[in-house]
Amino acid sequence: MREGHAWGMHLQPRTPHAAAGMLLAVGSAQGADALTFVRMVRDHGIRAEANPFVAALAAGGDLVAMVALKAALVALIVAIFALVVARHPLLACLIATFAVVAGLVGAFSNVAVIAGPARALIPS
Repeated sequence: MREGHAWGMHLQPRTPHAAAGMLLAVGSAQGADALTFVRMVRDHGIRAEANPFVAALAAGGDLVAMVALKAALVALIVAIFALVVARHPLLACLIATFAVVAGLVGAFSNVAVIAGPARALIPS
């Protein structure tokens, strides 16, 4: 078995790239937002959406396009992170953190609408 590359380089295990971790974090948060959005619209209609921009885009009734747009947003955020992280790591982390928080807040608000009033969530 060869120890290294043909030019004498030693094989070393690669550490995971930071962009892969960001893809997982942003994709999970935005995916949760998208899935709960589809369920909320199915159960309560588009008027239940709190974000006026999303409500305007989804008013056409094409939820597949909305989910595809959400996937494109995740790809864009991860690409921006991968490009910016080498020179401006703090800025890259702020961008990624904002995308994760936005997805989690969106998912939380969707679940709150699906679950109904807060008094129904708290046992008596």
